[in-house]
Amino acid sequence: MHRFFAQNFDGTFFTLEPDDLKQIKTVLKFRQGEHLICIFNGQHYEAAVNYQDSTIKIILVQALLSNHESPVAITLIAGLIRGPKWDFLLQKATELGVKAIVPFQFERSVVQLKNENSTNKLARWQKICKEASEQSYRNEIPTVFPIMNKLGEIKKFCGEINFVCYENANLGARLNDVLAKPGKTITFVIGPEGGLTPQEIDQLQKLGFDNVSLGARILRAETASLAVLSAILYQKEL
Repeated sequence: MHRFFAQNFDGTFFTLEPDDLKQIKTVLKFRQGEHLICIFNGQHYEAAVNYQDSTIKIILVQALLSNHESPVAITLIAGLIRGPKWDFLLQKATELGVKAIVPFQFERSVVQLKNENSTNKLARWQKICKEASEQSYRNEIPTVFPIMNKLGEIKKFCGEINFVCYENANLGARLNDVLAKPGKTITFVIGPEGGLTPQEIDQLQKLGFDNVSLGARILRAETASLAVLSAILYQKEL
């Protein structure tokens, strides 16, 4: 069944976004009484479509005991990368279970967002995560935070396990060893296309982030993020 995140639920009726109602009626062409899944406050519900003149009512059928969330809360602090790659990263990170994404403008970021409507951009990014959450049966939509550029502010996102992926981390820890530590909250940093500067690495270390190598090959920024999320999925969930 198709899944939609509800904006509100009064115990009988679900309130969906106008775009979702339009999709139900004109794109998916739901029939009268056809069932779908509504997700509200992390809970899945089976619901039915009810057409009343020109309006659509989404009516509760039954609550469902479904939990598709990761057992660990994962925060990805990701250096900004070019548009299509960034959209791809948001989508796939959501599918792999990330809980929060913090876009960061590092010193070597190729993408420089200036004089742009960041509110609209953030809303579009959040919509990408919403649609990916519906597709992957998530109970929650990851939070995409506003763009940051001050390293000291990263401290508030630290979890029980914190690390930064660095191509020169020859003396750093192995990813497998870091993920083997006990902890239900993980925060990791991936640099932009231009990489992280030694100064940024030093500052992150002072904030409590371990250096971690992802192997002998240099991965693209979006590939590195998804490689780490896949490793977390394997280590903590499968």
